[in-house]
This record gives sequence, C-alpha cells and structure tokens, in this order.
Amino acid sequence: MEVLGILIPLSILAVLAILIAVAVYVVTRIRSGEPLVLSFRTILMAYLYLMSVASLLVFAAGLSVTFKSLSSDLFGREFSYWASPAARFAPARAVAPGQPMEPNLKLQPLPEEERERNRRQVERQYQEDLIQGGTMLVVGGLVWALHLYGRRRGAVSEEASEDFFHKSYLTILLVIFSVVGIIALPMAAYELLRFFIVQPDEFSSRQAPGATVGMALVFVPFWVVILWRMIGRTRAER
Repeated sequence: MEVLGILIPLSILAVLAILIAVAVYVVTRIRSGEPLVLSFRTILMAYLYLMSVASLLVFAAGLSVTFKSLSSDLFGREFSYWASPAARFAPARAVAPGQPMEPNLKLQPLPEEERERNRRQVERQYQEDLIQGGTMLVVGGLVWALHLYGRRRGAVSEEASEDFFHKSYLTILLVIFSVVGIIALPMAAYELLRFFIVQPDEFSSRQAPGATVGMALVFVPFWVVILWRMIGRTRAER
C-alpha cells in the first residue's frame, strides 16, 4: 500500500528524533541537578506532543495522497497512475515448437477489452486514493486539533518541561519535513519535466510523477513554515 510506503519511513524518523529528544531531556535534568521523577502532568504533556507529531504526519500523508489523486483530474490519469502501453510485441503467426520466437514478433495494439480492463483498474485506484487520502486528512486534522487544544488548555506541566517539549516538537517536525522535502523536491522536478518533455513510444509508458509531486507540495511548505517559526523563536530569545 502506497500510504504505508509514506508513513513507515516517517515513523522511523519520528521515533529516532523522539529518542534523541528523550535522551537530551534526561541529560539536561541530570546536569541541572533536578530529580528524574516524572509527574503525571509531565507525562500528559509528553503524550499530547507525541500524538500531535503522529497526527500531523497522518494529516500530511493524507494531503499528499489527495493531491496525487486530484492532480490526475487536471493532467490526466497517467499523471498519477501507471498506464499500460497502447501496444506490445506479439507473435505475428503461429510458431511451431523449436522455432525461434524473436524474428516472428510484431508490434500490435492491445485488444480493446484489455485496455478497458486497465482503464477500470486505474479508475479504481483513483477512487481508493480519494477515499483513503480524504479519510487520513480528516482524521489526522481532527486528532491534531484536539491535542493542540489539550496542550493550550491551561498549564498542564511545569514551565521548563513545557518549553522543552515545545522546542522538541518543533525540532522533530523540522527534521522530518526537511528530510522528506529535500528528497521529494528534486525528484518531483525531475519526474515532472520528464513527464512533459520526454514522449513515450508505442510500447512503453511514462513514469507517473503525481505521487512525488504531491509529497513535494505538502512537505516543502510545512518545512518552510516550521523553519520560519524556529527562526522567529531564535530571534525572540536573543
């Protein structure tokens, strides 16, 4: 499933970033001479920020899949989904056993029923992406909004811990969105130019850039916004 292909590497990055944040938190508490005993309020704050990261990743993945499917409405289904070639090599005549096959091959168009079957399969993938992307978009957005409300609902943790969790939250998101964005941006540009410039022949199909373009359109703006917020906080601290 394509969504799992997006969420699995994002989850790995998130887990690594969270482990690093926890290690930094423990070292900071030890060096400052503060006890490592955690209150329920601190645990609740950690949970709220952790679920905020997870739900925002689900939201971003759903938005990426939605962009992928909707872009095929503008540029055609082949922009986001693999389309089978219109022709293929097939034997021009019956070949007796033991005779060579290669000289007997001839480029022939696909039968109408096979083309119709491929078209229905592409449409089914399009509909599944619309449903899946929309579901992840709504669920991820609602869960993120609820946990954002919980974080802002009064003082639920010590001030120092809350400030540390918020900085870790922004840092984790910055790492995830910047890594995915810097990879998706050049790939999307390459696949987009290749799609519109390089024309396929009769027995080959173009690589669909819709999925990569969708990821770039989602993760790069998130990357820029989070980076801008962190720069603003750095200037405020000065």
